Amino acid sequence: MGLSAFLLEAARSIRIPDERDYGEGIVLWQAANVTNLKTAYHSVDHYPFIVFHYPPVYHLFVRLASLFTANLLGAGRAVSTLSFLAISGLMGALAWRSLRICRGRAARLTGTLCAGMMAFSLSTCVWGSLMRVDSLAVALTFAGLSLYISSRGRPAMAFAAFTVFVLAVYTKQTMLAAPFACLIFAWLERPRLAWQLLGWSATLGGGTLLALNWATSGNFILNVYSYLRNPFTVERLVTCWNNHLGSGFVVLLAAALTTITSVFVSARGSSVADRLRNCLGRDPLRRSVIIFGGYLAAALLMSCTVGKEGSNVNYFFEVDAAVTLLSGQFLGWVMDRSLRGKNNYPAVLAVSIAALSIQALPGIDAITVALRDQSRPERDADVTAFVRSLNGPVYSENMTILMRAGKAIPAEPAIITLLTKMSKWDENRMIALVEDGRFAAVLVNTSLDNGERFTPPVARAIREHYPKQRRFGFNTVYLPEKAPVPGIPFRRAGL
Repeated sequence: MGLSAFLLEAARSIRIPDERDYGEGIVLWQAANVTNLKTAYHSVDHYPFIVFHYPPVYHLFVRLASLFTANLLGAGRAVSTLSFLAISGLMGALAWRSLRICRGRAARLTGTLCAGMMAFSLSTCVWGSLMRVDSLAVALTFAGLSLYISSRGRPAMAFAAFTVFVLAVYTKQTMLAAPFACLIFAWLERPRLAWQLLGWSATLGGGTLLALNWATSGNFILNVYSYLRNPFTVERLVTCWNNHLGSGFVVLLAAALTTITSVFVSARGSSVADRLRNCLGRDPLRRSVIIFGGYLAAALLMSCTVGKEGSNVNYFFEVDAAVTLLSGQFLGWVMDRSLRGKNNYPAVLAVSIAALSIQALPGIDAITVALRDQSRPERDADVTAFVRSLNGPVYSENMTILMRAGKAIPAEPAIITLLTKMSKWDENRMIALVEDGRFAAVLVNTSLDNGERFTPPVARAIREHYPKQRRFGFNTVYLPEKAPVPGIPFRRAGL
C-alpha cells in the first residue's frame, strides 16, 4: 500500500508544477544555473543574494533528466523518485543476499519484502519524490555500502565503494557516515587497505574540491561550508527526535538494535575488535548486520545536526534507511529460527510481525490520500499568472512560482535570514531594496512573522512600504503604492 501511494504521489508531483516543499525553489534555481559555476557559486554579498548550498552532482543529474521531461522541476522530482525506488531495491537486494543462510525460502522472502517495502511507511518517504538532493545522496551511499559488503577478498570493490561514497558527498556534503564506518571496518580487517582507501578518497575528493574552488574563484567552499553554520539549539534537537520517535520509528530502531546486539554477542573473541573481525569474516548476514550497525551508529551521530534552525525530517533519512534494512534482516532471521523449531522464537516472531505490521499501517491511509490527490487541480496557477503580469522583480518565499513566471530570484529568504542571525550578512541591503520600492511585489505563503524567513526589520519594511494586499489561496501578495523603481539589474530566469 505504501509503495502504491508513493508511486501515485510521485507521478502526480512530476506532472504538477506546484511547489511541495520550501526548499524545492532554491534547488530549482540551482539546477537551472549549475552549468555556469561562477554564476551558481558566488558570494552572497553580490546579487542575486542566493547561496548554492549543495555540491553539484544532483543538479547535474537533473539537467540530464530534463532532456526527457518537460521542465526542470519534473526532472528533479523524477531523479528523486527513481533514487528512492533504488534505495528500496538496494535494501531488498542486500536483505535477500544476506539471508541466504536461511534454510526456508519463506523466511528469506519475508525479510526481503520487509527490508524493501517498509521504507514507504516512514515519514521520510514523503521526501523521496521532492526536488531535493537527499534521495540521490542516500541511494549512492547504499550503493557504496553494498559494494563494500561484497569486497571481502576483492579490494577493487572496496575502491569502487569509496569512489561512490565520494560521489555521494558531492551530492550532499554531510554524507560522511558510511565512509567513516567502512574505514573503521577496513582498518579492523586490513589496516594497509584502510590507508589506501583513505588516500584514494582524499585524493579524489580533495582534488575535486580544489578544482571546483578554483573554477569558482574560491566561492565553492564559501557556499557549501562557510555559509551553512546555522544556529543550533538542544531544544530543537530534542523536539525533532521526539517527534520522529513518535512516528513509529522506535519499532524499527528496536528491531535494528536487537539484530546488531544478537550478532555481536554471539560472535567469538576476547575483545570488541576480535568479535567485530569474527563477524566481518563469517557469513553474509553477520557481515551485513555489523557493517550497517556501524553505519547506523555514525548516521545517528550525524542526525544530531537536526538541532540546527531550518532542519527537517530529511535529517533522519539515513537513519531510517539503515534501521529498515536491519529490521528486515531481523524478521527473516527470527522466522528462520522459528521454522526450525527453536524454543521461544515463534513467540518472538509473532510479536515482531505484529509490531512491524502496525508500523506499516500508515500506508493504508496514504493510498487513500494519494487517490484523492489525483483529482486535485493545480494550486498556484492563478498567483503564477499574476506574478508573470507584474512589471518588475518580485521577492518571494515561493521561488518555484518566480521560476515558472520567468522572474529572477533576487534572494532566498531562509538562508539570508540565518546569515543575518549569525552576523554573516548585512540585511540593510535587502531593507534598502524594499524601502526604495525596487520590487513590484512581495509574495508570502507563510507569514511575515515567520522568524525563519523574515527578520523583524525586513518584515516591518515590507508592511510599511507594501501596504496593499491580494490573496491567492494561502499566498499573500504585498503590493506597493507606486510602480517599482528601475535601476537594479534583476535578470530574468528562464528554464
